[in-house]
Amino acid sequence: MFTDLFFRLRSLFRRNAVEAELDAIATFSIAAGILRSAALLASYLPARRAMRVDPLIALRHE
Repeated sequence: MFTDLFFRLRSLFRRNAVEAELDAIATFSIAAGILRSAALLASYLPARRAMRVDPLIALRHE
C-alpha cells in the first residue's frame, strides 16, 4: 500500500520538477532578452548622437 503511494507521489513530484525547470528556463530566457535589449539601446543612443556631430567641431572642443 505504501509503496504504491510512494511511486505515485514520486511521479507527481518528478512531473512538477520538470515543469518548474521549464518555467525557470523560460524566465531566464526572458530576463536575458530584456537585458540584451537594454544594453543595445544604451549603446545605440549615444552612438547615434555621436554620429550627428561634425568631427572637426568635436576635435575643436577637446
